Amino acid sequence: MRRRGLKIFAGIAAGMLAVTGLAGAVTKAQVQGIETVECKIESNYSSLTSCEEKAGTTRGETDFSEIWEVTEWAPHANNSDGFALIYVKGFDGAVLVSKQHDDDADKKDGGQYWFFTRKNGEKKVRCAGFLSTDLDLRYKDGIIYACNAEDNDYHIEESYETYLISPDGKRLIHKDYVNDDLWGFTNDSNIESNQVAFEGDYDDYVALWENYYNADVVKIGSYTGK
Repeated sequence: MRRRGLKIFAGIAAGMLAVTGLAGAVTKAQVQGIETVECKIESNYSSLTSCEEKAGTTRGETDFSEIWEVTEWAPHANNSDGFALIYVKGFDGAVLVSKQHDDDADKKDGGQYWFFTRKNGEKKVRCAGFLSTDLDLRYKDGIIYACNAEDNDYHIEESYETYLISPDGKRLIHKDYVNDDLWGFTNDSNIESNQVAFEGDYDDYVALWENYYNADVVKIGSYTGK
């Protein structure tokens, strides 16, 4: 069964083509290097890229030194509905969320959210990736809630998903993932090796979703930060 769920196609190079439709939008002024990371969760089709194709994720390192510069970066900002500056547990620095505009007028919830980071003590802004969700992006106590529920021909497919930022600010880290088949894992940190298999029952699964609904919707708006 293929689940839509959360897809981290995270990247400045590959992602910018989808955002702008212009191959020439990415220039030396925006991107220095691209890192490719193998998809690690091959049995989970709703996270960390298209795992059934064993695709990798790409992430970019920008030439920006201040996080607010992203808001004035025309190839990205011109297609953004707004920004939000958030604190993420376990990451020592600033995280800027950018919600990209969706041309689907009927889409009321969720969207595509990009994450830019700047670690304290460093003059470097990075793109940690982006998340595509069916439900609103939420946030509480430094944890990003990016859950999904998709109605198909048979039933609603769900995935409870939370995210953190890696300590170096280079990528989004799955903190928790549990789907409606009760398969998944939980984690108390932003270190992937600390993941523990989910062994709860349906009531425990429902309790996880209560965490999502008790969190606040990320408020997207204008931001300069100068």
